[in-house]
Amino acid sequence: MVREDEFILNQYKMIVDMIGLFFKDSVEVVLHSLDNLENSVVYIHNGQKTCRTIGSPVTDKALKILAEFEDTNKRLFGPYKTVSHDGHVMKSVTTVIVNPQGRAIGMLCMNFDLDTPLSSMFKFMFEDFAQSSDGSNSDNEYFATDIHDLLSTSVNQIKHDIQDNDAIPLRQKNKAIIMELQKQGLFNLRNSVPIISEILNLSKDAIYLHLRSIKK
Repeated sequence: MVREDEFILNQYKMIVDMIGLFFKDSVEVVLHSLDNLENSVVYIHNGQKTCRTIGSPVTDKALKILAEFEDTNKRLFGPYKTVSHDGHVMKSVTTVIVNPQGRAIGMLCMNFDLDTPLSSMFKFMFEDFAQSSDGSNSDNEYFATDIHDLLSTSVNQIKHDIQDNDAIPLRQKNKAIIMELQKQGLFNLRNSVPIISEILNLSKDAIYLHLRSIKK
């Protein structure tokens, strides 16, 4: 396999893990390489659904999908019905993975077991949340409409928290705010400094001074 194609397929392994992390044992996720159809499965989550492992061959359905892709360039297929090893009906989707030259190099397939018990579905949909490093549920994501919305919301929240923190001396408040903004990666956003400067009513030079101090 060409190194570039191998690199592309390896990136999809994280997607397999991501889908598996969300849907747990209710789903099988399979990554195929088209470099060797006799041993096409290169990564798999929950392979017991179909009794497949790494090194299993491509399926007849996958071959039909590949043929249709070559005729039409269609890359997304499904949902279509499949059946698991133990007879459960599954809802399946497949996408064809291509390299920069447009050549098919792999497939990513997801098979959801429709016989998953409601108790299991309820658990992974409503109860199974990861915790952040401080032990709290990671439920504080803000879906901003634009960069100004994102910065305004984030900066004002951080400013409020630090100003209410009596352990931080008054003359250190601005530096503490800049430090937290830096920690959260907000200065990685393009043109963030002038926007933050306006929100905090703090000069750009003062922000850069604090950033240099923090980096030291």
